[in-house]
Amino acid sequence: MYHYTECGLDNVRLKNGYEIIIDPEYGECVSIADRRGLHKSLASHIVNHSPTLSGAEFRFLRKEMNQSQAALARLFNVSEQTIARYEKGETKAPRTTDACLR
Repeated sequence: MYHYTECGLDNVRLKNGYEIIIDPEYGECVSIADRRGLHKSLASHIVNHSPTLSGAEFRFLRKEMNQSQAALARLFNVSEQTIARYEKGETKAPRTTDACLR
């Protein structure tokens, strides 16, 4: 199984759908067959099964929506620093922010 930390989530392990490639210049590399589909599935699972969003899940969803911290801060009427604190796990996002992001 491949521990897929590149997505920013600590608990993702791939059983299949990936290939280990040895590149002469970069060494061992991983090729994921359907990264977009995998990320869509991960996002769906987070949205539907996480009781409250962790910082890493918050960041993952923001990035999947292709939003910057600044854009999300404007949307939620908070500072960029507040969004950064949510993502670092320093502060829990309020329930309304959690629900809106989902």
